[in-house]
Amino acid sequence: MRQPDSSNDSPVALARLPQPRRPRGKLFLVPAGARRRAGDPGRTGRLKWMEAGRETDKLDDARDPYDVAFRFLYLFTLLLYIRPDDLFPALGSLPVAKIAATVAFISYACARYRLGKPIINWTIEVQMVCMMLCLAILFTPVAASPGDSVTALSESFLKVVTVFILMIGVINTRARLRKILSLTVILGTWLAVFAIKDYATGNLTMMGDRIEGRVGGIFGNPNDLAAALNMLIPLAVTLAMMSAGAARLFYIACALALTGGVIVTFSRGGFLTLIALAGVMMWKFGRGRREKVILAATIAFVVLATAVPVRYHVRLVSIFDHSQDTVGSAQNRSALLKQGVDLAIRNPIVGIGMGNFHIYSIGEKVAHNGYVETAAELGMFGLIAYLVLILAPLRGLARIEKETLRAGTAADLEMRNLSIGLQAVLVAYMVASFFLSIQYLWYLYYAAGYAVALKLIQAAEKSVQAPDQRPGRKFALAKSRPAALSQHQAMGELWKSAPRKPAGSLWPAYRFRKGF
Repeated sequence: MRQPDSSNDSPVALARLPQPRRPRGKLFLVPAGARRRAGDPGRTGRLKWMEAGRETDKLDDARDPYDVAFRFLYLFTLLLYIRPDDLFPALGSLPVAKIAATVAFISYACARYRLGKPIINWTIEVQMVCMMLCLAILFTPVAASPGDSVTALSESFLKVVTVFILMIGVINTRARLRKILSLTVILGTWLAVFAIKDYATGNLTMMGDRIEGRVGGIFGNPNDLAAALNMLIPLAVTLAMMSAGAARLFYIACALALTGGVIVTFSRGGFLTLIALAGVMMWKFGRGRREKVILAATIAFVVLATAVPVRYHVRLVSIFDHSQDTVGSAQNRSALLKQGVDLAIRNPIVGIGMGNFHIYSIGEKVAHNGYVETAAELGMFGLIAYLVLILAPLRGLARIEKETLRAGTAADLEMRNLSIGLQAVLVAYMVASFFLSIQYLWYLYYAAGYAVALKLIQAAEKSVQAPDQRPGRKFALAKSRPAALSQHQAMGELWKSAPRKPAGSLWPAYRFRKGF
Protein backbone atom coordinates (compact mmCIF):
# COMPACT_ATOMS: atom_id res chain seq x y z
CA MET A 1 0.00 0.00 0.00
CA ARG A 2 1.39 3.38 -1.04
CA GLN A 3 2.21 5.71 1.82
CA PRO A 4 0.27 9.03 1.75
CA ASP A 5 2.19 12.08 0.72
CA SER A 6 2.16 14.40 3.73
CA SER A 7 3.99 17.29 2.09
CA ASN A 8 0.77 19.11 1.21
CA ASP A 9 -1.02 18.46 4.51
CA SER A 10 -1.93 21.27 6.83
CA PRO A 11 0.15 21.85 9.99
CA VAL A 12 -2.72 20.51 12.08
CA ALA A 13 -2.78 17.28 10.10
CA LEU A 14 1.00 16.95 10.36
CA ALA A 15 0.81 17.36 14.12
CA ARG A 16 -1.51 14.41 14.24
CA LEU A 17 0.99 12.07 12.60
CA PRO A 18 3.08 9.84 14.92
CA GLN A 19 6.23 11.73 15.78
CA PRO A 20 9.67 10.21 16.43
CA ARG A 21 10.39 9.46 20.03
CA ARG A 22 12.04 12.41 21.76
CA PRO A 23 14.84 12.28 24.31
CA ARG A 24 13.90 11.10 27.76
CA GLY A 25 13.92 13.66 30.58
CA LYS A 26 11.74 15.80 32.76
CA LEU A 27 11.37 18.47 30.09
CA PHE A 28 9.95 15.97 27.61
CA LEU A 29 7.40 14.14 29.77
CA VAL A 30 3.74 14.33 28.83
CA PRO A 31 1.94 16.63 31.33
CA ALA A 32 -0.10 14.77 33.91
CA GLY A 33 -3.18 16.80 33.02
CA ALA A 34 -3.04 16.06 29.32
CA ARG A 35 -6.45 15.09 27.91
CA ARG A 36 -7.47 13.39 24.74
CA ARG A 37 -8.91 15.86 22.31
CA ALA A 38 -12.11 14.94 20.52
CA GLY A 39 -11.53 13.51 17.07
CA ASP A 40 -7.77 13.13 17.63
CA PRO A 41 -7.01 9.39 17.66
CA GLY A 42 -3.43 10.07 16.60
CA ARG A 43 -2.71 11.96 19.81
CA THR A 44 -4.01 9.07 21.90
CA GLY A 45 -1.75 6.68 20.02
CA ARG A 46 1.25 8.94 20.59
CA LEU A 47 0.50 9.19 24.30
CA LYS A 48 0.30 5.41 24.63
CA TRP A 49 3.47 5.06 22.60
CA MET A 50 5.36 7.48 24.84
CA GLU A 51 4.01 5.83 27.99
CA ALA A 52 5.12 2.44 26.69
CA GLY A 53 8.52 3.90 25.89
CA ARG A 54 8.94 5.21 29.42
CA GLU A 55 7.98 1.81 30.83
CA THR A 56 10.59 0.18 28.59
CA ASP A 57 13.19 2.67 29.80
CA LYS A 58 12.35 1.83 33.41
CA LEU A 59 12.75 -1.86 32.64
CA ASP A 60 16.05 -1.20 30.90
CA ASP A 61 17.33 0.76 33.89
CA ALA A 62 16.27 -1.98 36.28
CA ARG A 63 17.72 -4.70 34.07
CA ASP A 64 21.28 -3.40 34.27
CA PRO A 65 21.92 -2.44 37.90
CA TYR A 66 25.56 -3.58 37.78
CA ASP A 67 26.75 -1.32 34.99
CA VAL A 68 28.90 0.90 37.22
CA ALA A 69 30.35 -2.07 39.07
CA PHE A 70 31.28 -3.79 35.81
CA ARG A 71 32.93 -0.66 34.43
CA PHE A 72 35.16 -0.35 37.49
CA LEU A 73 35.93 -4.08 37.43
CA TYR A 74 36.98 -3.60 33.81
CA LEU A 75 39.16 -0.67 34.87
CA PHE A 76 40.67 -2.68 37.71
CA THR A 77 41.60 -5.50 35.32
CA LEU A 78 43.24 -2.98 33.01
CA LEU A 79 45.26 -1.52 35.89
CA LEU A 80 46.20 -5.00 37.12
CA TYR A 81 47.93 -5.77 33.83
CA ILE A 82 49.52 -2.45 32.97
CA ARG A 83 50.53 -1.57 36.56
CA PRO A 84 50.73 2.22 36.07
CA ASP A 85 52.90 2.60 39.19
CA ASP A 86 55.66 0.66 37.41
CA LEU A 87 55.25 2.36 34.05
CA PHE A 88 54.88 5.87 35.47
CA PRO A 89 56.91 6.26 38.69
CA ALA A 90 55.69 9.86 38.94
CA LEU A 91 52.38 8.51 40.22
CA GLY A 92 54.15 7.49 43.39
CA SER A 93 52.25 5.08 45.59
CA LEU A 94 48.77 6.17 44.55
CA PRO A 95 46.68 2.95 44.80
CA VAL A 96 44.56 3.49 41.70
CA ALA A 97 43.84 -0.23 41.31
CA LYS A 98 42.64 -0.50 44.91
CA ILE A 99 40.42 2.52 44.45
CA ALA A 100 38.86 1.01 41.32
CA ALA A 101 38.23 -2.33 43.05
CA THR A 102 36.75 -0.62 46.12
CA VAL A 103 34.36 1.51 44.06
CA ALA A 104 33.35 -1.54 42.02
CA PHE A 105 32.53 -3.62 45.08
CA ILE A 106 30.64 -0.80 46.83
CA SER A 107 28.58 -0.18 43.69
CA TYR A 108 27.87 -3.90 43.38
CA ALA A 109 26.86 -4.18 47.05
CA CYS A 110 24.51 -1.20 46.74
CA ALA A 111 22.90 -2.67 43.63
CA ARG A 112 22.33 -5.99 45.38
CA TYR A 113 20.83 -4.18 48.37
CA ARG A 114 18.44 -2.22 46.15
CA LEU A 115 17.36 -5.44 44.46
CA GLY A 116 16.82 -7.13 47.81
CA LYS A 117 19.39 -9.84 47.09
CA PRO A 118 22.31 -11.10 49.21
CA ILE A 119 25.66 -9.57 48.37
CA ILE A 120 27.44 -12.92 48.08
CA ASN A 121 26.30 -15.63 45.69
CA TRP A 122 27.22 -18.71 47.71
CA THR A 123 28.35 -21.08 44.98
CA ILE A 124 30.57 -24.01 45.94
CA GLU A 125 33.59 -22.10 44.63
CA VAL A 126 32.85 -19.07 46.81
CA GLN A 127 32.40 -21.35 49.81
CA MET A 128 35.81 -22.92 49.22
CA VAL A 129 37.49 -19.53 48.85
CA CYS A 130 35.89 -18.34 52.08
CA MET A 131 36.97 -21.58 53.77
CA MET A 132 40.58 -20.89 52.80
CA LEU A 133 40.21 -17.34 54.09
CA CYS A 134 38.77 -18.52 57.43
CA LEU A 135 41.56 -21.06 57.87
CA ALA A 136 44.18 -18.40 57.13
CA ILE A 137 42.67 -16.10 59.77
CA LEU A 138 42.26 -18.95 62.26
CA PHE A 139 45.90 -20.06 61.99
CA THR A 140 47.36 -16.54 62.17
CA PRO A 141 47.67 -16.41 66.00
CA VAL A 142 49.50 -19.78 66.14
CA ALA A 143 51.79 -19.07 63.19
CA ALA A 144 55.52 -18.69 63.71
CA SER A 145 55.26 -15.19 62.23
CA PRO A 146 51.72 -13.76 62.55
CA GLY A 147 52.94 -10.61 60.81
CA ASP A 148 53.73 -12.58 57.64
CA SER A 149 50.23 -14.08 57.71
CA VAL A 150 48.66 -10.66 58.10
CA THR A 151 50.79 -9.34 55.23
CA ALA A 152 49.80 -12.25 52.96
CA LEU A 153 46.14 -11.68 53.79
CA SER A 154 46.08 -7.92 53.41
CA GLU A 155 48.35 -7.55 50.40
CA SER A 156 46.98 -10.32 48.20
CA PHE A 157 44.39 -12.81 49.41
CA LEU A 158 41.71 -10.46 50.75
CA LYS A 159 41.83 -8.54 47.46
CA VAL A 160 41.59 -11.78 45.53
CA VAL A 161 38.54 -12.95 47.47
CA THR A 162 36.79 -9.59 47.05
CA VAL A 163 37.34 -9.42 43.29
CA PHE A 164 36.39 -13.10 42.90
CA ILE A 165 33.00 -12.48 44.55
CA LEU A 166 32.61 -9.33 42.47
CA MET A 167 33.30 -11.13 39.19
CA ILE A 168 30.70 -13.80 39.84
CA GLY A 169 28.04 -11.20 40.58
CA VAL A 170 28.86 -8.64 37.89
CA ILE A 171 29.79 -10.73 34.82
CA ASN A 172 26.24 -11.87 34.18
CA THR A 173 25.93 -11.72 30.37
CA ARG A 174 27.85 -13.17 27.47
CA ALA A 175 28.63 -9.69 26.20
CA ARG A 176 30.33 -8.74 29.47
CA LEU A 177 32.23 -12.01 29.58
CA ARG A 178 33.52 -11.49 26.05
CA LYS A 179 34.51 -7.90 26.83
CA ILE A 180 36.66 -8.78 29.80
CA LEU A 181 38.14 -11.84 28.05
CA SER A 182 39.10 -9.65 25.09
CA LEU A 183 40.67 -7.11 27.43
CA THR A 184 42.86 -9.67 29.20
CA VAL A 185 43.96 -11.25 25.93
CA ILE A 186 44.95 -7.88 24.45
CA LEU A 187 46.82 -6.84 27.58
CA GLY A 188 48.57 -10.20 27.81
CA THR A 189 49.60 -9.89 24.18
CA TRP A 190 51.08 -6.49 24.99
CA LEU A 191 53.23 -8.11 27.69
CA ALA A 192 54.20 -10.96 25.36
CA VAL A 193 55.30 -8.59 22.59
CA PHE A 194 57.58 -6.70 24.98
CA ALA A 195 59.01 -10.02 26.24
CA ILE A 196 59.81 -11.07 22.67
CA LYS A 197 61.32 -7.66 21.96
CA ASP A 198 63.54 -7.84 25.08
CA TYR A 199 64.80 -11.27 24.07
CA ALA A 200 65.43 -10.21 20.47
CA THR A 201 67.39 -7.14 21.58
CA GLY A 202 69.37 -9.06 24.20
CA ASN A 203 67.82 -7.27 27.17
CA LEU A 204 68.36 -10.25 29.52
CA THR A 205 68.14 -8.66 32.94
CA MET A 206 67.64 -11.79 35.06
CA MET A 207 71.08 -13.18 35.85
CA GLY A 208 72.18 -12.17 32.37
CA ASP A 209 70.48 -15.08 30.57
CA ARG A 210 66.69 -14.61 30.90
CA ILE A 211 64.21 -11.83 30.27
CA GLU A 212 62.00 -10.25 32.91
CA GLY A 213 58.48 -8.92 32.55
CA ARG A 214 57.95 -5.35 31.43
CA VAL A 215 55.96 -4.69 34.61
CA GLY A 216 56.34 -6.14 38.09
CA GLY A 217 53.92 -7.95 40.34
CA ILE A 218 52.69 -11.26 38.98
CA PHE A 219 54.36 -10.53 35.63
CA GLY A 220 57.89 -9.70 36.78
CA ASN A 221 59.46 -13.13 37.24
CA PRO A 222 59.79 -15.01 33.91
CA ASN A 223 58.21 -18.17 35.37
CA ASP A 224 55.21 -16.22 36.65
CA LEU A 225 54.96 -14.39 33.33
CA ALA A 226 54.97 -17.71 31.47
CA ALA A 227 52.10 -18.97 33.64
CA ALA A 228 50.06 -15.82 33.00
CA LEU A 229 50.62 -15.93 29.24
CA ASN A 230 49.84 -19.66 29.06
CA MET A 231 46.47 -19.11 30.72
CA LEU A 232 45.60 -16.50 28.08
CA ILE A 233 46.42 -18.64 25.03
CA PRO A 234 43.17 -20.71 25.22
CA LEU A 235 41.16 -17.50 25.59
CA ALA A 236 42.77 -16.06 22.44
CA VAL A 237 42.03 -19.27 20.51
CA THR A 238 38.43 -19.29 21.78
CA LEU A 239 37.85 -15.67 20.77
CA ALA A 240 39.34 -16.43 17.34
CA MET A 241 36.88 -19.29 16.86
CA MET A 242 33.99 -17.05 17.93
CA SER A 243 34.99 -14.21 15.59
CA ALA A 244 35.18 -13.73 11.85
CA GLY A 245 37.20 -11.75 9.34
CA ALA A 246 39.78 -9.33 10.66
CA ALA A 247 38.84 -10.01 14.28
CA ARG A 248 39.64 -13.70 13.85
CA LEU A 249 43.03 -12.90 12.31
CA PHE A 250 43.74 -10.49 15.17
CA TYR A 251 43.07 -13.10 17.86
CA ILE A 252 45.11 -15.70 15.99
CA ALA A 253 48.00 -13.24 16.00
CA CYS A 254 47.45 -12.74 19.73
CA ALA A 255 47.63 -16.50 20.32
CA LEU A 256 50.89 -16.75 18.36
CA ALA A 257 52.38 -13.78 20.22
CA LEU A 258 51.41 -15.27 23.59
CA THR A 259 53.02 -18.58 22.62
CA GLY A 260 56.19 -16.78 21.59
CA GLY A 261 56.17 -14.90 24.88
CA VAL A 262 56.03 -18.18 26.80
CA ILE A 263 58.98 -19.59 24.89
CA VAL A 264 61.28 -16.59 25.35
CA THR A 265 60.83 -16.80 29.14
CA PHE A 266 62.84 -20.09 29.01
CA SER A 267 60.50 -21.45 31.68
CA ARG A 268 60.50 -25.24 31.94
CA GLY A 269 57.21 -25.25 33.81
CA GLY A 270 55.84 -22.88 31.18
CA PHE A 271 56.81 -25.33 28.43
CA LEU A 272 55.09 -28.27 30.15
CA THR A 273 52.01 -26.11 30.73
CA LEU A 274 51.99 -25.15 27.06
CA ILE A 275 52.07 -28.81 26.03
CA ALA A 276 49.21 -29.66 28.41
CA LEU A 277 46.87 -26.89 27.30
CA ALA A 278 47.66 -27.57 23.63
CA GLY A 279 46.66 -31.20 24.16
CA VAL A 280 43.36 -30.22 25.76
CA MET A 281 42.49 -27.78 23.00
CA MET A 282 43.42 -30.20 20.21
CA TRP A 283 41.35 -32.99 21.73
CA LYS A 284 38.25 -30.91 22.46
CA PHE A 285 38.25 -28.29 19.70
CA GLY A 286 39.30 -30.88 17.14
CA ARG A 287 36.35 -33.20 17.72
CA GLY A 288 35.44 -34.75 14.38
CA ARG A 289 38.71 -33.74 12.71
CA ARG A 290 41.32 -34.76 15.26
CA GLU A 291 43.62 -36.44 12.74
CA LYS A 292 44.07 -33.20 10.80
CA VAL A 293 44.49 -31.17 13.99
CA ILE A 294 47.12 -33.54 15.38
CA LEU A 295 49.00 -33.52 12.06
CA ALA A 296 49.02 -29.72 11.98
CA ALA A 297 50.13 -29.56 15.63
CA THR A 298 52.96 -32.03 14.95
CA ILE A 299 54.23 -29.94 12.05
CA ALA A 300 54.06 -26.79 14.16
CA PHE A 301 55.96 -28.50 16.98
CA VAL A 302 58.73 -29.67 14.64
CA VAL A 303 59.10 -26.17 13.20
CA LEU A 304 59.16 -24.70 16.70
CA ALA A 305 61.75 -27.21 17.92
CA THR A 306 64.10 -26.29 15.09
CA ALA A 307 63.61 -22.56 15.57
CA VAL A 308 64.31 -22.25 19.31
CA PRO A 309 67.93 -21.68 20.43
CA VAL A 310 70.18 -24.41 21.80
CA ARG A 311 70.07 -22.98 25.34
CA TYR A 312 66.35 -23.62 25.42
CA HIS A 313 66.90 -27.25 24.47
CA VAL A 314 69.39 -27.60 27.32
CA ARG A 315 66.91 -26.19 29.84
CA LEU A 316 64.21 -28.58 28.66
CA VAL A 317 66.56 -31.56 28.91
CA SER A 318 67.34 -30.58 32.52
CA ILE A 319 63.70 -31.42 33.41
CA PHE A 320 64.68 -35.09 33.20
CA ASP A 321 68.44 -34.84 33.75
CA HIS A 322 69.23 -32.52 36.67
CA SER A 323 72.95 -32.66 35.89
CA GLN A 324 72.26 -30.50 32.83
CA ASP A 325 71.10 -27.66 35.07
CA THR A 326 74.21 -25.60 35.64
CA VAL A 327 72.43 -23.13 37.94
CA GLY A 328 71.18 -25.84 40.29
CA SER A 329 67.55 -24.69 40.40
CA ALA A 330 66.23 -28.18 39.60
CA GLN A 331 68.09 -29.69 42.56
CA ASN A 332 66.90 -26.90 44.87
CA ARG A 333 63.29 -27.39 43.84
CA SER A 334 63.52 -31.10 44.50
CA ALA A 335 64.80 -30.44 48.02
CA LEU A 336 62.10 -27.80 48.62
CA LEU A 337 59.41 -30.22 47.50
CA LYS A 338 60.58 -32.84 50.00
CA GLN A 339 60.67 -30.24 52.76
CA GLY A 340 57.14 -29.11 51.89
CA VAL A 341 55.74 -32.64 51.92
CA ASP A 342 57.36 -33.23 55.32
CA LEU A 343 55.79 -30.02 56.71
CA ALA A 344 52.37 -30.98 55.36
CA ILE A 345 52.58 -34.43 56.96
CA ARG A 346 53.67 -33.02 60.33
CA ASN A 347 50.91 -30.36 60.31
CA PRO A 348 47.85 -32.14 58.88
CA ILE A 349 45.11 -30.20 60.72
CA VAL A 350 46.59 -26.94 61.99
CA GLY A 351 48.85 -25.54 59.31
CA ILE A 352 51.91 -23.40 59.84
CA GLY A 353 50.02 -20.26 58.73
CA MET A 354 49.57 -18.43 55.45
CA GLY A 355 52.81 -16.90 54.22
CA ASN A 356 54.97 -18.78 56.77
CA PHE A 357 56.45 -21.51 54.56
CA HIS A 358 59.67 -19.58 53.96
CA ILE A 359 60.46 -19.72 57.72
CA TYR A 360 60.65 -23.52 57.65
CA SER A 361 62.05 -23.69 54.13
CA ILE A 362 65.53 -23.96 52.70
CA GLY A 363 67.16 -20.59 52.18
CA GLU A 364 63.94 -18.62 52.84
CA LYS A 365 62.41 -19.85 49.58
CA VAL A 366 58.85 -20.78 48.68
CA ALA A 367 57.91 -24.36 47.88
CA HIS A 368 57.51 -23.78 44.12
CA ASN A 369 54.46 -26.04 44.34
CA GLY A 370 51.04 -24.58 45.11
CA TYR A 371 49.53 -27.85 46.32
CA VAL A 372 52.31 -28.68 48.77
CA GLU A 373 52.57 -25.14 50.10
CA THR A 374 48.79 -24.90 50.62
CA ALA A 375 48.79 -28.21 52.51
CA ALA A 376 51.66 -27.04 54.72
CA GLU A 377 50.23 -23.59 55.49
CA LEU A 378 46.49 -24.31 55.69
CA GLY A 379 46.44 -28.02 56.51
CA MET A 380 44.55 -30.78 54.77
CA PHE A 381 41.24 -28.92 54.89
CA GLY A 382 42.86 -25.98 53.13
CA LEU A 383 44.25 -28.29 50.47
CA ILE A 384 40.82 -29.87 49.95
CA ALA A 385 39.23 -26.43 49.56
CA TYR A 386 41.95 -25.46 47.08
CA LEU A 387 41.39 -28.60 44.99
CA VAL A 388 37.61 -28.21 45.01
CA LEU A 389 38.05 -24.59 43.90
CA ILE A 390 39.90 -25.89 40.83
CA LEU A 391 37.86 -29.00 40.08
CA ALA A 392 34.32 -27.70 40.67
CA PRO A 393 34.49 -25.16 37.81
CA LEU A 394 36.02 -27.84 35.58
CA ARG A 395 33.08 -30.13 36.29
CA GLY A 396 30.57 -27.39 35.53
CA LEU A 397 32.33 -26.50 32.27
CA ALA A 398 32.41 -30.15 31.21
CA ARG A 399 28.65 -30.33 31.79
CA ILE A 400 28.12 -27.25 29.61
CA GLU A 401 30.29 -28.79 26.88
CA LYS A 402 28.27 -32.01 27.02
CA GLU A 403 24.94 -30.19 26.82
CA THR A 404 26.07 -28.14 23.81
CA LEU A 405 27.98 -30.96 22.11
CA ARG A 406 25.52 -31.08 19.22
CA ALA A 407 25.29 -27.34 18.87
CA GLY A 408 22.21 -26.49 16.88
CA THR A 409 22.50 -22.73 17.06
CA ALA A 410 25.25 -20.14 17.03
CA ALA A 411 24.56 -19.43 20.71
CA ASP A 412 25.10 -23.10 21.60
CA LEU A 413 28.32 -23.20 19.61
CA GLU A 414 29.57 -20.07 21.35
CA MET A 415 28.75 -21.54 24.77
CA ARG A 416 30.57 -24.76 23.87
CA ASN A 417 33.67 -22.89 22.68
CA LEU A 418 33.75 -20.79 25.84
CA SER A 419 33.44 -23.87 28.06
CA ILE A 420 36.29 -25.65 26.26
CA GLY A 421 38.52 -22.60 26.32
CA LEU A 422 38.02 -22.08 30.05
CA GLN A 423 38.66 -25.78 30.69
CA ALA A 424 42.02 -25.40 28.96
CA VAL A 425 42.75 -22.32 31.11
CA LEU A 426 42.07 -24.26 34.32
CA VAL A 427 44.17 -27.20 33.11
CA ALA A 428 46.99 -24.75 32.40
CA TYR A 429 46.74 -23.46 35.95
CA MET A 430 46.70 -26.99 37.40
CA VAL A 431 49.97 -27.81 35.63
CA ALA A 432 51.59 -24.45 36.41
CA SER A 433 50.69 -24.81 40.09
CA PHE A 434 52.98 -27.86 40.27
CA PHE A 435 55.95 -25.57 39.64
CA LEU A 436 54.93 -22.24 41.18
CA SER A 437 53.58 -21.05 44.52
CA ILE A 438 50.74 -18.98 43.04
CA GLN A 439 47.84 -20.33 45.10
CA TYR A 440 46.97 -16.93 46.64
CA LEU A 441 47.49 -14.80 43.53
CA TRP A 442 45.19 -13.68 40.74
CA TYR A 443 45.83 -16.49 38.26
CA LEU A 444 43.33 -19.06 39.56
CA TYR A 445 40.71 -16.65 40.80
CA TYR A 446 40.26 -14.85 37.50
CA ALA A 447 40.03 -18.20 35.68
CA ALA A 448 37.59 -19.66 38.22
CA GLY A 449 35.62 -16.41 38.19
CA TYR A 450 35.17 -16.66 34.42
CA ALA A 451 34.11 -20.30 34.71
CA VAL A 452 31.57 -19.70 37.49
CA ALA A 453 30.20 -16.66 35.64
CA LEU A 454 29.71 -18.78 32.51
CA LYS A 455 27.86 -21.44 34.51
CA LEU A 456 25.54 -18.82 36.01
CA ILE A 457 24.96 -17.22 32.61
CA GLN A 458 23.99 -20.55 31.10
CA ALA A 459 21.67 -21.33 34.01
CA ALA A 460 19.98 -17.95 33.60
CA GLU A 461 19.54 -18.51 29.87
CA LYS A 462 18.06 -21.97 30.41
CA SER A 463 15.56 -20.58 32.90
CA VAL A 464 13.97 -18.41 30.22
CA GLN A 465 11.17 -20.20 28.41
CA ALA A 466 10.28 -19.59 24.78
CA PRO A 467 7.19 -17.41 24.19
CA ASP A 468 3.89 -19.25 24.56
CA GLN A 469 2.19 -19.32 21.17
CA ARG A 470 -1.23 -20.47 22.36
CA PRO A 471 -4.18 -18.26 21.38
CA GLY A 472 -5.17 -15.71 23.94
CA ARG A 473 -1.70 -15.56 25.56
CA LYS A 474 -0.14 -12.12 25.10
CA PHE A 475 3.16 -12.45 26.85
CA ALA A 476 5.85 -15.07 27.25
CA LEU A 477 5.83 -17.08 30.44
CA ALA A 478 9.05 -17.16 32.41
CA LYS A 479 10.33 -20.67 32.96
CA SER A 480 10.67 -20.11 36.66
CA ARG A 481 10.53 -23.73 37.83
CA PRO A 482 12.51 -25.84 35.35
CA ALA A 483 13.74 -28.19 38.03
CA ALA A 484 10.26 -28.73 39.40
CA LEU A 485 8.81 -29.36 35.93
CA SER A 486 11.48 -31.91 35.08
CA GLN A 487 11.00 -33.58 38.46
CA HIS A 488 7.24 -33.97 38.00
CA GLN A 489 7.70 -35.12 34.42
CA ALA A 490 10.25 -37.71 35.52
CA MET A 491 7.90 -38.98 38.23
CA GLY A 492 5.05 -39.24 35.71
CA GLU A 493 7.25 -41.25 33.38
CA LEU A 494 8.36 -43.47 36.24
CA TRP A 495 4.85 -44.50 37.27
CA LYS A 496 2.60 -43.86 34.32
CA SER A 497 2.94 -41.72 31.26
CA ALA A 498 0.62 -38.71 31.40
CA PRO A 499 0.44 -35.46 29.45
CA ARG A 500 1.53 -32.29 31.18
CA LYS A 501 -1.19 -30.08 32.54
CA PRO A 502 -1.12 -26.32 32.99
CA ALA A 503 0.51 -25.17 36.21
CA GLY A 504 -1.87 -24.25 39.01
CA SER A 505 -2.54 -24.65 42.69
CA LEU A 506 -3.94 -28.17 42.17
CA TRP A 507 -1.48 -29.19 39.50
CA PRO A 508 1.05 -31.02 41.71
CA ALA A 509 -1.73 -33.00 43.41
CA TYR A 510 -3.21 -33.78 39.98
CA ARG A 511 0.12 -35.01 38.72
CA PHE A 512 0.69 -37.29 41.71
CA ARG A 513 -2.87 -38.61 41.50
CA LYS A 514 -2.56 -39.39 37.81
CA GLY A 515 0.86 -40.91 38.35
CA PHE A 516 -0.39 -43.38 40.94
